Amino acid sequence: WKNNQVYRNRYVQDRQVKKEYLERGIARWQKESEQKGEFLALHRKAPINSIIAINNPMNNRTLYAKVIGRIPEAVYDQNVIVVLSPKDAMLLGARDANFFVKMRYLK
Repeated sequence: WKNNQVYRNRYVQDRQVKKEYLERGIARWQKESEQKGEFLALHRKAPINSIIAINNPMNNRTLYAKVIGRIPEAVYDQNVIVVLSPKDAMLLGARDANFFVKMRYLK
């Protein structure tokens, strides 16, 4: 969590000059993936290289992640609003490959 503080500070700073948008929906992650990246996400609308805030309402944990690309339309349906790395999903307390999140991003 200490490493995530840098992204949190950047998000709070950017919120001063950009408009904040809220989304609710499904976060997805690949349980069987061996990807080691942390604090990385794919999103449909947030600008690439921006920081997003992802909240798991079941345990009220919030994680800040950097958007590194778009969600592939052919792989994920429209209900999936964010794709996370396995480490991020574990930090948020996810147990299933799909879980409900509240997400904020800046534009």
